[in-house]
This record gives sequence, structure tokens and C-alpha cells, in this order.
Amino acid sequence: MKRIIVLTIGLLVLVALYAQTQNLPDISVKGESDIRTFLYKRALHLSPLVSLGDSLPSFIPAYTVVQSVKPNKIKDVNNGFFQFEANAGFGLDSFFSFYPKDSWIHKFSHYMDLRAPETSLISFRNHLSVGGELDPNLPFVFRLDHTTTKTNNYKGSYAETSLAHYNELIELGAIQLKDINWQLGVSNIRQEVLLDDFNKDYYDAYLSQQIKVGATNTNARFICQAGEFGMQLAPLINWEPQDITNIRFHLLADAYRFIPSVEFQYKHQISDSGKLIINNYPSLDSNSFNSILEKGAWIQFSNAHKLMLTPLKLKTSLEYTYPASNDFSLRSLLVKNLLKYEAQSPILASGSTYGVASVDFFDIASSETSVEAFFKMKDFGLNQELKVDLAYFPGYSMRRVGYIPILTLTTNANYCMKNWLFSIDICQNYFTIDHAGKHLSETVIGNLGVEHSLDGSTIYAELANILNQHQWEFSEHPSRKRNIFLGLKHRF
Repeated sequence: MKRIIVLTIGLLVLVALYAQTQNLPDISVKGESDIRTFLYKRALHLSPLVSLGDSLPSFIPAYTVVQSVKPNKIKDVNNGFFQFEANAGFGLDSFFSFYPKDSWIHKFSHYMDLRAPETSLISFRNHLSVGGELDPNLPFVFRLDHTTTKTNNYKGSYAETSLAHYNELIELGAIQLKDINWQLGVSNIRQEVLLDDFNKDYYDAYLSQQIKVGATNTNARFICQAGEFGMQLAPLINWEPQDITNIRFHLLADAYRFIPSVEFQYKHQISDSGKLIINNYPSLDSNSFNSILEKGAWIQFSNAHKLMLTPLKLKTSLEYTYPASNDFSLRSLLVKNLLKYEAQSPILASGSTYGVASVDFFDIASSETSVEAFFKMKDFGLNQELKVDLAYFPGYSMRRVGYIPILTLTTNANYCMKNWLFSIDICQNYFTIDHAGKHLSETVIGNLGVEHSLDGSTIYAELANILNQHQWEFSEHPSRKRNIFLGLKHRF
């Protein structure tokens, strides 16, 4: 296995050296976007985190769209999107979004996820989002998340509803409130684990805004989730040494912790093709029940809920972009490191019933370093990434965090031919442990994908995990093995 690692690294270095020796034209490309040049990336498996951002935000009112001066040349605008996916592992996913015209409702979307890896294991999730405006000055978004899970000796039902509103500016004398986003909601948990029943309702609230009083400028965030309250205050420091901008002093606090931090951003253009970016963005997160359920569907919650405070999210990236060429050449090279310290991060652990995980909250210190290179030749693209991820519990003799491989090698190759796209993915994971500290087997995950697009519609298929390796989210739950995915996407 060590020979495979050395060989893979050696091939990556040789390909990079070969690509850098090509005769490229004298063209420079500049830009500030963090989006890598990856034109023919294959369609990912349906995910609400990706699909929910497929179209415009719900808060954009209809009358803000600028009309063309030549309406007879306007093409039909898609105002709907649909995606459906099924797999041989008894899983179904669907996503639907619709933007009505000339209606007080601006957006309607629904996401569904059904998983049944075994007959005794069932997880069914629904997410509904409706956005509109009862009045031009009263835009709103209503959301409903509901998840039901079932296994032996366990039943769970989790519901979260919320109503959100956004206001761009409110003036109260000398005080200006900008970018006001508030949200009110209710959460409900119902669980039956053996003879232990748990039924609890929570009232949730969220408020974020920018407060300006004279020369002072403070970002403020307040969260109330599952009975826990937290706040984040970030006054702007009017000082910009060198190329460092947006310096803010942060105070993160809840009922258990009070942590200071600093936000900043540094950008430096090294050359016409290279730039260095260093930034730190502290954050306060709610740790909602549905976000924790994404780690594993079969979980037993309790009253011991906590918010997550992240004082350190220090990202350093060095990126080079290179001119286009008809030859096989390096298009972009990205070297980045992410240092994080998460206070009270949710971690899955063994519960009172085997197969039903409990949730504990620990501090996690991590360092993720990666090197990513993208190569291209006409309709062929190749992406290579090497990542080293070290994550530990600092309060427990630096014990490692489970299910995070120390070394990951990823290769993605794709070829576009007219309306067809073919892709090959290979992901190698090494040095992984589970939640109990037991070492898990090294994995080499290979995927083959194909998709065909025509007139706003796309059908796709993927043979995932060709070598039938174990992929663990939680070692007491069934692992993900070889699978076949079939899907359809359509814009209307």
C-alpha cells in the first residue's frame, strides 16, 4: 500500500512538471474569485446543500428584474427545476423548485430523501421552503424540515419550522440597522428508544444585523436554539495596515463559554497569475437537529444541546491560474491550509442501544492542508488533489476525531463529447479510525459516471464504489458499498 501512495504522489509531481514546461502564449488571467476553473465537472449526487442554491434567493422580489428594451428578442426564461435520483441501495432523492410569475409567492421548493440500507433501517426526510412577499416591504421565507427514522427498538421524529424575514435598512434616529435577518421557529423531538420515551418542544430564534452609530460599525448575531442562547458581536476596527482589510474584534459567547477572536482578510497579488489570500472568519452556529442528522440518520438526542463557537477558521490559500492552451497543460494550481478550532462541535458516540448513536459535544482542533491541480486539453479535464487532515480532541490527550482520514488522494477525469459527459473518480483514504479509536481499513473508491444533456434536460448514471469498499459514516450503521445511481434533471 505504501508503494501505491509513493507511486501516486510521484505521478502527480511528474504530470505537474510536464505541464509547466509547455510553451504557453503570453496571456495573463487575473481575478478574485475562489471558484476553480473546472468547466466539465460531473453532476454530483443530489444534495440539498447544492440544489437549494440552484436558482435565485427567495428574498429577491420580482420587480427588481430589469426588462430588456427589445422584448421581442427575449428568450423563454426557465422558472422551474426538477431532479430525481434513485439508487440500487434502496434510496430515493428528489428536488423541485418553482418560481411563479406575477404572484406574491416568489419561490416554492421541496427536497425529499429516503434511505433504507436494510429492511429494519429507514430514514425519510422532507424539506419545504416557500418564499414570497405579502407586501413589497415584507418579504418572507417559510421553511419546514421533517425527518423520521426507524430501526430496531428505536423510532424518531424531528420537526423544525421557521419563518424568516429580511430588511435591508431601518433607521432609528442616529442608529442605522442594515442587512437585518430575523427568524422565529419551533422544533419538536419525539423519540422512542426501548422503554425510554422523549418528547420535547423548543422555541428557536435567530437575528443578525449590522449596527451603525456614527463612525462605529458592529455586526451582531443572536441565536436561541433548543433552549440554548448565544451571541456574536464584531465591531469594525478602522485600521487597515498594508493589505489587511475588514478587521473586526469578535466576542463569541453562550452559557458555557466566552471566547474572543479577530476577523481579517489579507490579499496579495504575487504575480499576474498568482495570488495569496489569508483570512479568518469566526462564527457562531446553532447545531440544529437536522444538521446533526446529516452526520447519521439514526441518532438519540437529549436535553444536552449546545451551540458551536468557532473562534479560529484561518484559511491560507496560494492560487495560480494559467492561460488556456490546446495542449494538455496546467490550468490552475491551489495550495491551501485551513486551521480550525471548534468549541462544542457535535460528535457521534455509542449510545445505550447498539446502532443508535448518541450526540456529545467536544472541542475539535484541526489542520487541513491540500494541494489541488487542474489540467485541461480541449474537452478533457483532469483534477488531482492531495489532502492531509489532522483533527484532534485537545481536551483528551489529543485523541483523534473519528471518520476523518489523515491522507486522501483524489483523482477526477472527465471528457465532454457533444451532449455527453463521461467521468472517472478515484478516491483513496488512509489512516482512518472510528469513534471508538478502532482503525478502519484503507479504501480505494472508484466511480464511473455518464450523463447526456439535451434541451434543458439531463439524464445521468453512475456506478459508484466499483471495488465494493466499506465507506463508514458511523461504524454501528451499515457501510455504503457498491451502488448504481440513475437520475434525471430538467429545467422548465
